Amino acid sequence: ITITIKNKLLILVAFSLLSLLLIAGGAFYVAGNLRESTDYANKRSIPIMKDIYEVEVDQQALAILFYRYTLTEDNLARKQIVDDMAKTRASMKEHFQAIDKGVRSPKGREFYSGYVKAAEEYFALLDTALSNPSADMQSKLAATRTRLAEFVEGHIANNHQNNIKFANQADSLADSMTAILIGVVVLVMV
Repeated sequence: ITITIKNKLLILVAFSLLSLLLIAGGAFYVAGNLRESTDYANKRSIPIMKDIYEVEVDQQALAILFYRYTLTEDNLARKQIVDDMAKTRASMKEHFQAIDKGVRSPKGREFYSGYVKAAEEYFALLDTALSNPSADMQSKLAATRTRLAEFVEGHIANNHQNNIKFANQADSLADSMTAILIGVVVLVMV
């Protein structure tokens, strides 16, 4: 079969247009997935992580406040500490609400439910311990706070793993698009 110069040029133009369409389609696909990954990070992961870290800070603050409460005999100082504890609890609850709105994965929901439940138990024990700061009560408080901290730290680690997964997916997409571009360039040159 002989192909005329005109037909060869038409085939070359058609192949070039097809290559451009392939490159453009790949670029839109990669851009969409990169946008999805950045949206996940900016709109969900980062705000949730901030709130989780604040929960961690608040639970540590409650422990310090309780320790200060046990050390002082001054009723005015104790009243101020109790007020500070109430503010810290309110802060934790606000962060819980913000986290609740953003947690979507089953594993994240499991961690979230775990530390909310542990926090509720901790708050109840704390109320009892304020009127009876015995060694036994302090031991129960410490054990509950440890469980709360483990759930919070687990959620942080889980989110960190998810963020790495999304970053790797974005890198993989970019690498795939680069390979497609190189392949198309090679084919066009042949």
